[in-house]
Amino acid sequence: MKYFPILLFFLLAQLSFAQSTLNNAIRQLVNDEQVKHGMVGIAVLDAKSGAVVAANNENKSLIPASTLKTVTTLSAIRLLGADY
Repeated sequence: MKYFPILLFFLLAQLSFAQSTLNNAIRQLVNDEQVKHGMVGIAVLDAKSGAVVAANNENKSLIPASTLKTVTTLSAIRLLGADY
């Protein structure tokens, strides 16, 4: 039990580092030269609490990128079949 405060400190430090790393990755994506004429919206939520962990333009209504269309098409083919 005497090591609990030390373990808690390291756990909180890791969580803080992970969130900082995630925020840096989002910032790098938003500032990337390839998306300078586009708009990036992203929201990362905690799966258990639903709390926002990191976000950028999370409240803007944006048209989904082609990658989302690919996922939707693949899901439809698997669920409905290729002959649907």
